[in-house]
Amino acid sequence: MMINEDLLIRFLEQSCSPQELKEVDEWIQASPENRDQLFELERVWSLKNEWHYAQPAQIDKAYRTFTKKHFKKQATYWPAFLKYAAVLILGVFVGVGAYVTLHEQEITAAMNFVEVPVGERASLRLSDGTFVWLNSGSRLEYPTHFAIDNRQVHLDGEAYFEVSRNESKPFIVQTNNLDVKVLGTKFNISSYDQEETRVTLKEGKVQVDCNAGKESYILHPNEQIIYSEEKGVELMQVDANRISSWTTGDLSFVNEPLEYIVKILERRFDVQIEIDSRSLAEKTFTCTVKHVSTVDQVLDLLQKTQNLTYQKNKEQNYIIHPIN
Repeated sequence: MMINEDLLIRFLEQSCSPQELKEVDEWIQASPENRDQLFELERVWSLKNEWHYAQPAQIDKAYRTFTKKHFKKQATYWPAFLKYAAVLILGVFVGVGAYVTLHEQEITAAMNFVEVPVGERASLRLSDGTFVWLNSGSRLEYPTHFAIDNRQVHLDGEAYFEVSRNESKPFIVQTNNLDVKVLGTKFNISSYDQEETRVTLKEGKVQVDCNAGKESYILHPNEQIIYSEEKGVELMQVDANRISSWTTGDLSFVNEPLEYIVKILERRFDVQIEIDSRSLAEKTFTCTVKHVSTVDQVLDLLQKTQNLTYQKNKEQNYIIHPIN
């Protein structure tokens, strides 16, 4: 699957239309090679203003290495500034499929954070090779380079991790409620403010520490731990592929309370949804939502269960009512 270079430039300039963003996202999802190419382009782009510090001979050598490694199968001519910036490739944030704000602190602090707007998704690669997908309304704090004895990040929101294995340096994800420790594996964490924290393991093994390390649990593939200060810990068997389907834009719910589904939809579509019945909010539903679906289509699907109906108010917010 090929992509127009002018479209990629608009993506890097953050001037894409919603339809163009979708096209870039589909190209990224089509193959790991496409994703890696965009990773490198983002690195170069982020440092394009510093090209004048490099010597011409160094620039030529770095550019030849860059294009030989990442564009073997594509005969293309990238803008001139990319050639001058290629020598400056560093392990910095890469945003994929969404407009993402990266705030870098002073170099001496060597910490970065990524914030994903509501209604968007993003992905990045950390300095150790770990891939991270970030869901709507999430924030990840991570170092430019990890410490000698561990790899530690902090998450607010939801993320899917594919951790590069390193037996001597555990990868630790800190949240406000618990810590997850792994050596190398694939797992999903949802830890939004004022919501239950859910850790779901897809491959390998993870250690989950709750209550400031007073309680520890080992998860195996297709196991999920749900934790809150009010209810404590609940262990469940789940389909990990279903849980992480949001990384491709799909959503899947199996016997989930409507209240939980609505929170996901609000973040996904950047809308406000009110349920005017406590009993309806606690009722469970099962449905699958494809990435091309709109919020109205999802609510129409739920409405077909004949348990609810919905409407919009003057502020264009959604109100869900029970069917008596």
